[in-house]
Amino acid sequence: MNRHFCSPRVKMICAFLVGLLLALPIKGQHDILLSTENLKDSTLQKVRERLPLTPEEKKEVEEAELRGYNNLRRMGYDEVTNSVQARALRNYRLRKVKTIGLFRKKETSLSQILFPGSRPRTYPRDAALEPTGNLIQSRRKLVMYDISDHPAFANTKYAPYRPTTLGAKLEGYGAAFKKMPFNFVLKRTTQCTPITTTEISSDDLSFLRQLVREQYRMHFQLDDLPVLERNKELSYAISGFPVGFMAPPEMTGRIGTNDKRPRSYEHKYYLYNHFKFTVTYHENLKEHDGIQITGFDIHPVSFMYDDCHEKSPENNPNTYLAFDDIESHKNIVTFSYDVQWIPSSDLKWEDRWDVYFYGMPGNDVHYYSIMNSVICVLVLAGIIARALYRTFRRDMAGGSKKDNGWKQVHADVFRLPPSPMALSALVGNGVHLLAAAILTMVLNVVGWISTMETGDVVNAFVLVYAFSGLVGGYASATVYKLCGGKNRWRNALLTSTLLSGFIVIVFCLFNQLSSMMGSSADWFSVVELVLLWGCVSVPLVLLGAKKGDWLPCIEFPTETSDDIRPIPKSKWAKKKWLGPIFSGMMTFSVFYIELYFIMSAIWRRQAYLGLGYLLTQTLLTTIICTECCVCLCYIQLNAEDHQWWWTSFRSGAAVGAYLALYAVMDWSDRLELVGWYSNVSFVICMFLASLCVGIAFGSIGFLSCLYFTRGMYATMASAR
Repeated sequence: MNRHFCSPRVKMICAFLVGLLLALPIKGQHDILLSTENLKDSTLQKVRERLPLTPEEKKEVEEAELRGYNNLRRMGYDEVTNSVQARALRNYRLRKVKTIGLFRKKETSLSQILFPGSRPRTYPRDAALEPTGNLIQSRRKLVMYDISDHPAFANTKYAPYRPTTLGAKLEGYGAAFKKMPFNFVLKRTTQCTPITTTEISSDDLSFLRQLVREQYRMHFQLDDLPVLERNKELSYAISGFPVGFMAPPEMTGRIGTNDKRPRSYEHKYYLYNHFKFTVTYHENLKEHDGIQITGFDIHPVSFMYDDCHEKSPENNPNTYLAFDDIESHKNIVTFSYDVQWIPSSDLKWEDRWDVYFYGMPGNDVHYYSIMNSVICVLVLAGIIARALYRTFRRDMAGGSKKDNGWKQVHADVFRLPPSPMALSALVGNGVHLLAAAILTMVLNVVGWISTMETGDVVNAFVLVYAFSGLVGGYASATVYKLCGGKNRWRNALLTSTLLSGFIVIVFCLFNQLSSMMGSSADWFSVVELVLLWGCVSVPLVLLGAKKGDWLPCIEFPTETSDDIRPIPKSKWAKKKWLGPIFSGMMTFSVFYIELYFIMSAIWRRQAYLGLGYLLTQTLLTTIICTECCVCLCYIQLNAEDHQWWWTSFRSGAAVGAYLALYAVMDWSDRLELVGWYSNVSFVICMFLASLCVGIAFGSIGFLSCLYFTRGMYATMASAR
């Protein structure tokens, strides 16, 4: 009989391999976070075979992932590099962002969420890539400068890389993306290469000090990826890189030439003059032909030198390039760069955007906001429907013997309001704004526009607003005809110029002010906007008004008497101002959570991916605004106050005042804007936003009360 003996060393190796296999992570998105010791055998088997999990098993997997995440963080792993552990940590942070579907959630990649239908661009070996640059901008100041204003790129000739849309120009990105003077050849490491050696004038030096002091950052792009500055020790990643930095003497060890002067102990200014680029790429001939770019990083260096050497410069406090050193060396500075290519077989093109958004909140925040809105809508709808139904049924059951409350004003309820042209013009502009906003959000939901493309949403909204002028003109003409107006062409002209003309004038003044401040202003965008408004929007509004004039006028169910019924002095008359406050508060409570993300996207330059959620919130806000305005209108009519026309509009428009108040609180508590231009720009822009929101929801309040009043008195007329 043959026996097979194993030596102790072989047994030890076999035991190690078996233990390693048992401890191998489960194949899937959160491989590193899950292990066999954290899950039951049945759950483990289902996870490995991709079988559906029960709610208890899902909770078990979530707890195991959380333990794995905390263990990796305690072990000191970062979340911003391209290591296996860092990608696992990012996947865990983004697990609720990288999902689609409201009820049946499905995992997907950020690339498909940000750019639906996008496909990776592959490059052949030794291909020459073209990095681009656009603006120098800051979160603390709204003035933006062109990349050519930096001395390193002032004397470089480059042509526009791609055209800039009207929306991008309106957002301030007036300068086209430009080719940068960098030589990027795929998989070819570039040693320290000079960009230029230039003499910086005193004005440019003061300008650079200002950029450093106000925390300006430069932005480059490669294969549509923004350049990223990462820090493994602090575990952060931020788009762009600073022009320079300020540091106290105790951090750098460099005091000054005169230690007795108090100024020598102030913060010193340093300039970044060397750019260390790192490009990560994915190459897999079995999956695709060519090479895909998966990362674009930069590490800025401040270094005093006269010429490039083979060894790449590094940050060293003893060799920092201070502004004082620039002045002592006749203001001559050398700017340079180097490029390093790093392969990454595990990081795929679909996951290259993860590091840019790993800190953003998940979709659960939006879901909770929507559920909060739904609960508010349902509760308020139930209360209002029950109260109105019981009261209305009791009033109708009394017939003509019980003509009290709203029945008393049947001969005055449809008496024409004061300033009918102003009311109809505001309603027309509100309907126009709401229709354009909803259609723009629908275009984003279906994937035609993306919030990640610079100016894409603004460009779509401007075009949709211009070409949807028929809606505003028709609504204005209908209301004006209802009010018995005679000068209909004047009303149509007022509708087409009241709000849009005011905004165009404000934008022209802002553009002039920006050019005076030295920002990247673009007068071609002014010409485009004026032509789009005057040649498209205004004619379509007039055409819509003409269409509204052709249709028959809406008839009122009751006749209006010649004698005006006096309004009795009641509790409602004394506290009439409480109605808009209540209506605005209830309407604002629906979308104030979503407003936080919108404000962060606009004023803190953070990404906002929730236009689909915003569309849902807009519809829910419309419903609750309708409910509140109808309820207040009924209370007003029941108090025998027949002047409901303007009151209903004010009840809906009150939400604009709450938006303005929220903007003031956000301005004082969270924003850190620097300079009068930035603060004045914020105030004017939020004033315009509050005005537009107020007009839009004011039109909703008026139209809902109009149809409610007609229906209620039509029921009374038919009962009699």
